[in-house]
Formats: sequence, structure tokens, C-alpha cells
Amino acid sequence: MEEKERKFKKYDVRGADYHWREINKRNPLYFNAYLYARYYIVVKEIKRTLAAEPAKCKTINLIDLGCGDGVQVHFINEFLKKEIPQRNIHGIDVSEDALVIARKKNAEGLFKKESVYAISFPDNFFDFTVSSDVIEHVQDPQKMVDEAVRITKKGGYIIFDTPIKFTENPLDDMHVQEFFPHELRKMFERDDVEIIRAVQSHPFFYFALCNKTYTWFGKKVALFAYLINIFSSLTGKNPFLKAQTYPDEPMSYQYIVLRKK
Repeated sequence: MEEKERKFKKYDVRGADYHWREINKRNPLYFNAYLYARYYIVVKEIKRTLAAEPAKCKTINLIDLGCGDGVQVHFINEFLKKEIPQRNIHGIDVSEDALVIARKKNAEGLFKKESVYAISFPDNFFDFTVSSDVIEHVQDPQKMVDEAVRITKKGGYIIFDTPIKFTENPLDDMHVQEFFPHELRKMFERDDVEIIRAVQSHPFFYFALCNKTYTWFGKKVALFAYLINIFSSLTGKNPFLKAQTYPDEPMSYQYIVLRKK
């Protein structure tokens, strides 16, 4: 018997548009430097990939698996619209509340409510298949990977990102499982894809600092997270944007970039 998928409760608690509030640099009290860097690095990896293959820069079909409220689609489209005249950017998610926001915020995006296990698009359809911070939430990550590979064109690219595993049980109670870098890589070691690069980001020092809390008038306060977010919002210097193929310090987040054979 298959396990039931874990409901993503953060939209209920924080509001369906909470990611949009946390990428707004004009509001330093709500800005989330960690989250902003997570989305931005995906765009950097797409840009890096396109620079290596300029022939792909005329038209692109792209899908975001588990797109949520559409922030990653927004980041990608803001870059692509400057570089690629013809683009079709899709997103799928199981949360209708989140998709309402995604459609509202992304006039050019095309969104569907469906599972990452049963994607309605045909085989070999997308030039880019991306998924940001989703694979750790699903009960059957391999099935999700299989679908991502299936819908990607031969010669197309797949980009997945997810937190790096540090403890036996996931640090976030919304995560079903987390992955060491070698575990994420192993899921994509298959005959029909090749691993182009694996990147680590978000220095662990700042990640740990942001998660340190103090009790103030009976409430837990992440003081350093507030300070880092405010500093990043006001100066544009985001310590979480550091990303390296061979990191020289412990990192807390990871990206894998693949090409379908």
C-alpha cells in the first residue's frame, strides 16, 4: 500500500503568497535571503547552460515541477524574456491555493493542477525541466525523477535542487526525506541522462546562524536571521548566493544539472 503524500502546510500557516513576500527586497522585515538565493541560483544555472549551447536561445519550453505560488517561474521568466523571444513556461502543483497566486503573479505562465508522479505532457517535450525544493517532500522521489526524465527532450536539461542532509531525521517536519549529495546523484545515475555538474550553495555557517533562536518575552526569535535578511535587503550582499562545484567550506543546499541523452 502506497503512503499518502504529506500535505504542505506552510501555505495554510503563512498564506498562499508567502514566498512572494519573502523575495521582496523593498521590505527588509520580511525579506528572506536564503529563499531568494535558492531561486536565483537556478536562474544562474540555466544561464550557464544556455551560454554553453547558444543554439537553444531561440525558443524554449520549460516546466517547473511543484511550482507552488510561482516564484521560481517568475525568476526564470524575468531572465528568459531578455534572452529568448519565444518561450513557453509551465508549472504544475497539487495546491490550488498556490496555483491561484501563481497565475495571478505570472501572466505569461501556464499552470496546471497535477501530480509530479503523473505529468500530462508527452514524452520528450521540454527543453528544461526544473524542480526547486520539492523532491524532499514526496514519498516516491524516484518516481518523480522518472517523470522528469520522461518529459524532457533528448538533449534537454533537468535541474533539481534540495537541502543537503545533515541529520538522520529531516530538519524540516514538512520533509519526507533529505539527501546527502551522493544520494541525490545516485538517483540520476542512469543510462538516459548524464550529470553535467553538481553545485553546492548556501554556506552552512550562515544557515546555522539563521536557525539559532533566542527566547524573548516568551517567544523564540531568530535574531541573526533578521539581521542577515535586513543586511542583504539593504546592501544587496547576500551570503547565501555563494555557489561552487567544489565548495571550499560546508554548504547547506545543493543543485544537480543533467542532460538527457
